[in-house]
Amino acid sequence: MTDYQLIKVFGLQRSGNHAVLNWLLSLDQENMLFFNNLKLDQDILEAPSPVSLPGGVRAFSRRIEGKPFFYPELVDQFRTDGGTLVCSYEQIDMGSFDENRLDKRVFDEFGPASSRKNVLIVRNPFNFLPSIYKLFLQHHKGDDRKAMASAKLRLQRWKHYARLAIEQQKSKCKRFQPVLFERWLEERSYRDEVAAYLGLTNHDRNLSFVSDAGGGSSFEGLSVDRTKIASRWANAEKKEEFQRLVMGNKQVIDLAASLFGRSSIPEDILTLIETKQ
Repeated sequence: MTDYQLIKVFGLQRSGNHAVLNWLLSLDQENMLFFNNLKLDQDILEAPSPVSLPGGVRAFSRRIEGKPFFYPELVDQFRTDGGTLVCSYEQIDMGSFDENRLDKRVFDEFGPASSRKNVLIVRNPFNFLPSIYKLFLQHHKGDDRKAMASAKLRLQRWKHYARLAIEQQKSKCKRFQPVLFERWLEERSYRDEVAAYLGLTNHDRNLSFVSDAGGGSSFEGLSVDRTKIASRWANAEKKEEFQRLVMGNKQVIDLAASLFGRSSIPEDILTLIETKQ
């Protein structure tokens, strides 16, 4: 049996998942093995999802200059040596989360983990919405109507993540460590706190590495521009459509205020709220 701890990282696309993962994988990279974007009820070795990664990171699959590469020898070594297994999951419905079902495929491969820890990444919805819309616009080949409809559905799923993050922040027995992306991006002490939850020490490495995951990001191939990432709403196209979408879904505003503080609500949204009162 392999002696290892399991860290699962959950986040919706365009929530800063890979920025957080690249940092997390640097905390103890000599003893970690990474599986990217695993799927529910699917063998973890059968459907790899390669992504570009910083040098030194150990992963079952990775993309180098656009080409996929696979490293089954690292899996064999992990079975013998153990360590920390890091698995990421995108788009999982947290409203019907079943940890045992999710972990079954991992345990089938490596046996039960000695410990399990979960990380939940949540981005400010006012930065998340323009970013996910841009991704869907690419997926729908420029069809604005379909892209906006898809963004609206994804915002509904964001609410599940936000509610869970709020619940876990208040809980004395955490099942998840929430990672509020904008705060993680800006505060060294917050990154220290997340690393400590994982039983590791923060080295602040790989903070500027940008993965090529998913397509549609403004930051592919660039170092991370923190100002742009944190100000998507201010610079967004389709601002009026986003405003209508958010104003028709007041729970998003309330959840954002609870998680990120009232100062995270854009001035134009606050003005619209005041004029409707």
